[in-house]
Amino acid sequence: MANTVSPDCVVLQTAYPSIFPVGNNCCTDPSLICDSDSRVTQLTLSGDILPEGPIPASIGNLTRIELLRLSSSNVNGTIPDSFARLQSLRELDLSGTHLTGPVPAWIGSLVTLTSIEVSNSDLSGPIPDLGNLANLQSLLLGGNRFEGQIPSSLGRLSNLRILELNSNLLTGQIPASLGSLLNLQKLALFGNNLTGPIPATIGQLANLEFIDASDCSLSGLPASLAGLQSLKTAYFENNKIGGGLPPSFGQLSRLNILSIANNRLTGRIPAEFGNLALLQYLDLYGNQLSGRIPPSLGKIPLVQLRLNNNQLSSSIPDSIGNLTELRDLNLGSNRLVGRIPDSFAGLINLQELNLEANQLSGPIPESLGLIERLGSLRLGDNRFSGILPQSLGTFEKRFFYFDKNPGLFGPLPQNLRVSSICDGEGTRVCVPFDHIGDTCNLPPCRNDPTPTTTTALTATRTGTCTAPVTITRILQVTTTVTDTETVTETIRTRCNSPSPTSN
Repeated sequence: MANTVSPDCVVLQTAYPSIFPVGNNCCTDPSLICDSDSRVTQLTLSGDILPEGPIPASIGNLTRIELLRLSSSNVNGTIPDSFARLQSLRELDLSGTHLTGPVPAWIGSLVTLTSIEVSNSDLSGPIPDLGNLANLQSLLLGGNRFEGQIPSSLGRLSNLRILELNSNLLTGQIPASLGSLLNLQKLALFGNNLTGPIPATIGQLANLEFIDASDCSLSGLPASLAGLQSLKTAYFENNKIGGGLPPSFGQLSRLNILSIANNRLTGRIPAEFGNLALLQYLDLYGNQLSGRIPPSLGKIPLVQLRLNNNQLSSSIPDSIGNLTELRDLNLGSNRLVGRIPDSFAGLINLQELNLEANQLSGPIPESLGLIERLGSLRLGDNRFSGILPQSLGTFEKRFFYFDKNPGLFGPLPQNLRVSSICDGEGTRVCVPFDHIGDTCNLPPCRNDPTPTTTTALTATRTGTCTAPVTITRILQVTTTVTDTETVTETIRTRCNSPSPTSN
């Protein structure tokens, strides 16, 4: 008796004869799964295996199919209306294709759907009403050209866990109804033309772990977001968010990443941010924040701290030197004063340090050159003075900018490699005769390539044994072709423990 080919195999052999040869039992192909009646329940044809062209309408005859995945392929055209017959469909993945046109309204009637993924295609038009898809857990529509407003009916998707609407042409405000998605874990809205404040109702999403609403035109952050007790990652950069930072954000105990850069924030950075015990990345640059950097930030395990391009003032807190895991510290373009804290010697993992365009003064600490991983150091446009530390030439491949500090002088670090880039314009730094690296367009030192250096260490003590001891070094340093200067430099100030009393 001849083997009977199932009707579903006939559909596939007709639609894709190069993949499913006529006469074969298609159920043995690894790209699909069949039930006991040889009816197709799962079909995965991702990548280059699919020929370029529209999806055959006959695929809509696979009426028992539960999973249909045609992603990352060269299919084009529109989503076939015949798919409306797929009443058993649970997962639909058409992402990464060249499909065009709208998502048909009938998709909202496929009530068995748990996942819709059509991201990174060329789909357009409004987002249809999907509010009846009570089983839907994932809705991924990002990276298309959807337009219009976000349907408020999405707030009825009570089982939704992932909602991605990013990188479209959506307009209007974020609907307050999204605050009803109590099972939501991920919300991606970035790269749209959304306006208005983030609704206060979003603070009700107690299971939300990730939110990205960056690159829109949003105008406000409600204090109610402190209710997002599961939140780990929050991106709000490149919006028009004004007002102050809510101190209540310090209650986000699981927060790992917070970026509100390039907005219109004003006021101070709340000291309560020091309670964010898991925070590793804090980006608040490009705002109008003022006041002092909270010393409490030195208590949290930051890897990246970017507060540049604000109006921060006062001195840099010593506590910043406690951030031993810090790799990127950018405090440039503020109004900071005082010296670089000696505690910066403890930033043993620091790779990038930017303090440029402030009003910092005093000597550049020798200890900065001893941070082995430091690859980029920007100190330009400040009021630093004294001899340029030779320790800054210890390691290769450094980017060192110290321009517009007229009080700096002395020879360029001897071992600054050719691979380094430096800028010392507007200083009195010179280049030794046998310097092996980039001259940075600086003048040569005197004919004697080795600076004449006379060192005298002195210690002064006042009062009891608990009073400070100041150790100074007197240096006579050759600066340029014609100049020699004598400088007294404070090396360190310490307080000795009491000496035992002799009998």
